[in-house]
Amino acid sequence: MAIQNGAQYMVYNYHRSRVAVSAKNVSYLFEGGTKDSPFGLPMTFEEIATVNMNGVAFKAGLLFFDQRDQEDIYKELRIVNWRDILKDEDIEDIILHPTAEGYQKIINIDNDTYFDRVYGILFGLQSVFADIPVQSKVIIEARKNEIENHKRKSEIKIKLDSPTADINQKLAEKDEEINKLTDEITALKAELQKAKTSTKEAKASTKKITAKTDK
Repeated sequence: MAIQNGAQYMVYNYHRSRVAVSAKNVSYLFEGGTKDSPFGLPMTFEEIATVNMNGVAFKAGLLFFDQRDQEDIYKELRIVNWRDILKDEDIEDIILHPTAEGYQKIINIDNDTYFDRVYGILFGLQSVFADIPVQSKVIIEARKNEIENHKRKSEIKIKLDSPTADINQKLAEKDEEINKLTDEITALKAELQKAKTSTKEAKASTKKITAKTDK
């Protein structure tokens, strides 16, 4: 759907914090929202374009558009990587359940405001003692240091550990131990049965010898 002059488009805030933006003759205050209940306000495309020219609200993922209009609006705003712009829940998921692709999206962030969101979410997770992989902390701290030193293109190389592989390896080792113990128990049972049989035979032989002696 082509962008229409004068038409209004819904703009949403999915984050808990308020977001304030200014267009040519008007300012907008977006109250905090959530993934399931974002706060939304209608804006004309002219206002959206002015807000985009004056700041990073759309580039940094502070505000988003309706799914029906987003592709056309981002195209008009010339924001080419809009599919990689992360909402708070996306960032939280990458931190807690890392993948190489997810880490790369965080490493590719080159905007202070945008990365402040990432660091703020990490800090929030730490404050509630969430189980955060060490590698997530290391990568975010390293990228934060790069951004503070004005390094737009990161030199961080991702070497993602595979928890699943580690678990499978440990399970395989446990299975091997169990199989070894099972074989040892089977061997012990066989030895025990052999010993019982020998004892019975020895008792039987003793009885025969005793019977002959009595005669």
